[in-house]
Amino acid sequence: MFRRNWGDVGSAVAIFVLCLGIYNATLTPSLSYASPDGNELVTKCYTLGLAHSTGYPLYTWLGKLFTFLPIGDVAHRVNLMSATLGAAGVALLYVVLRLLTADLRNRAASRAASAFAALLFGLSRTFWSQTTIAEVYAPNVFMVALTLTLLLWWARVEERDRRARPAEVAWWKRFLPSWRSALLLLAFGLCFGLSLGTHMSDLGFAPAFALFALLVSPWVAMSPLGGGVAVAGFLVGLLQFLWLPLRAHTLLDAPMRANAPTTLRGIYAYTLGAFPQFKFAFPLTALPDRVVVYLYFLIQQFSPLGLLLGVGGMWILLFRRPRRFFLLVGMYAVHVWFFIQYRAFDLDVFFIPAHLIYALFIGYGVAWGLDRLMALRWQAARWAAVGLVLLGLTLGLVREVRGNWAINDRSTDTAVNDFYENVFALLPQDAVLLTRGGVFGYDAFYFRPVSYTHLRAHETRHDLVCRLLLE
Repeated sequence: MFRRNWGDVGSAVAIFVLCLGIYNATLTPSLSYASPDGNELVTKCYTLGLAHSTGYPLYTWLGKLFTFLPIGDVAHRVNLMSATLGAAGVALLYVVLRLLTADLRNRAASRAASAFAALLFGLSRTFWSQTTIAEVYAPNVFMVALTLTLLLWWARVEERDRRARPAEVAWWKRFLPSWRSALLLLAFGLCFGLSLGTHMSDLGFAPAFALFALLVSPWVAMSPLGGGVAVAGFLVGLLQFLWLPLRAHTLLDAPMRANAPTTLRGIYAYTLGAFPQFKFAFPLTALPDRVVVYLYFLIQQFSPLGLLLGVGGMWILLFRRPRRFFLLVGMYAVHVWFFIQYRAFDLDVFFIPAHLIYALFIGYGVAWGLDRLMALRWQAARWAAVGLVLLGLTLGLVREVRGNWAINDRSTDTAVNDFYENVFALLPQDAVLLTRGGVFGYDAFYFRPVSYTHLRAHETRHDLVCRLLLE
């Protein structure tokens, strides 16, 4: 797509570098209680163990790669994965918006709006908070954005191929995609299957993906070389969940061991059947209140003006690019519908993929508005209006950084490490350290197989051995 368009490559790289710089400046140095599951995830990445439901195989493998970086301690390196993949996800969001706004006449308007909406999402409060700690949400944004990029790229190729075909082509040739189309469908299916290894809720996007493929090219979508290739790629991506029975013996806490995913039924319970007490936990009468909760989170990310821009972009997209509209609205509606009925103390982070999609609506609305302004006949009025809009967008991003930096700056969060360094210094020989059990007890467990082993290998402190009881 960018073979002849180095401007877009430069813009995407600039967005990545800017976001990574901001995320790294506010990155947590090591372990942190800001991430409920992060201390466990860090340990599992290092030891290649099995994380809590739903297992997160892809996250574990990517995290293991980052543990080899010669930067900070192991926890810092896994935190850095969130920053790096989060920044890459924001850059890919720019790419998605460029594909989405390809129908507009003015390329500069498309680029400016795409960069603005990508950065607006990247600097939003909740998403930024997840790029500074070891958690699954920033890597999941990268996978969702990559999946969308491949799907929209396929749609662009397929639509061009269909327009280029002769009108009198044989009926059976309609089922044959070009090699580029088939390759993109394979990559899309594989990426979608792999994305479930960063968050299982991505599976809810499947109906919207299928509908979009049928709307773009029903013949190809239903053919073995089209839809069949995509399904095959998806199934290959699902093979990652063979990791669950292979590593089930690494589970430490009793509740997880009692429900170890060693059978087909156990794998289902550990993945799709996980956390039944959280799902659809509210009666229908509570839905209006739950919608209000979601709107509060949405406005917290994008402000009331951003909410209105998103509604406008959604409306314009419906009439200009209806296939893309049904794709994004389908993804958005399913995700919001499921999680407004989800009971969790950290509910705000579960809406991050929905915020990503809403940023696409905002970006399309801003791009359309800039495109209209660029078409004004009076040159002075055109450039004055465009300049004012761009100034307003820039000030909005500056406001995001200023407002969210202090909230998300965890660069001085060393409380966990400080505590355990003092504990280990005071404990006598062969002491027993009792901690919290389960997932939330991994802040202590980290220091024996991860930090302690790592430090001994480098002949530093911690010359004592502590048995850590987590159950």
